Amino acid sequence: VQATGASLGGSDADLRRVQDWMQGEQLPYWKRQLREREDLYQHASLATEGFIHCSTLKQVVWVADKFFRGQSELALLKIDPERLWAELRFDPVEGLGLFPHLYGSLNLDAVVQVFDFPPQPNGRFTLPEGLAAG
Repeated sequence: VQATGASLGGSDADLRRVQDWMQGEQLPYWKRQLREREDLYQHASLATEGFIHCSTLKQVVWVADKFFRGQSELALLKIDPERLWAELRFDPVEGLGLFPHLYGSLNLDAVVQVFDFPPQPNGRFTLPEGLAAG
């Protein structure tokens, strides 16, 4: 899962609004995973980097535009950090600020909502209905 973006400040309010941006995972995959109640998701970045990249609600559009512009059938997962089994840390990314990283598998009972996340006709992203960056 890939994510980078602007500084988030690290407040408790931001932590509660963490959104997991799942790179290249299509929406039907997530709907099936949640329906079948699979327990854990392990992205390849766990093996290569030791964590799953995440982004906050304030970062997710920047991340999507930077790394996924024009890609369709993406899913945006809303995660409740208090339900996570693995450690969630806000690590500095040089020149960009702090980004949430999940140091272990994502337990799917922490996923509280899955949003369709299509690009606009120009390839850029906007937040789905029902989400608002505060």
